[in-house]
Amino acid sequence: MECVNFKPNYTPPLMGEPSHNLNDPWIPAVHIMCGSQRAITTECGYHNAIFGNYSGVSEGSSRKYLPRLFLEYFNRDVERTYSYELIDIKPNPDNDQAKFHFGLLRNDGSPKTAFIALRNLIMLLRDPNAVASVASPLGSLDYGFSGDATSYTSYPAAKTGWNILSYSLASSQF
Repeated sequence: MECVNFKPNYTPPLMGEPSHNLNDPWIPAVHIMCGSQRAITTECGYHNAIFGNYSGVSEGSSRKYLPRLFLEYFNRDVERTYSYELIDIKPNPDNDQAKFHFGLLRNDGSPKTAFIALRNLIMLLRDPNAVASVASPLGSLDYGFSGDATSYTSYPAAKTGWNILSYSLASSQF
């Protein structure tokens, strides 16, 4: 993460669920460095090298985790989040080299499912008339879950004229 005009730092999580290590140590450390400036996440995401030495996630899991990761940062007042990286560096048919599989797009330019999920999230939350805010200007939003919803994370956000609530049921892909 970085503060405005601050040297960028590599940011987690690369080996865990979207909220892994954000509350301790990363977010508190960034607040110490940034003071009152809002943080910017410059490199975050997951790789899809599931047969390598470093725990990767399948493309299907990345499709679930990456949008949640962006929402986790948003809920922690991170001003901007950038995924690492746009396109896979080079082909790796054995799927065992993490450094070649961080892209939102495959090496041939075709979109991975995480790309499509993140694009859909951006389109849903896009609001040309306002700056996104964690605090809703429309008041409270009452909601509930039924069935087996014992472990979930909610991501409230405001958009001009209406509230948005997305949620994710906890299910580890590691």
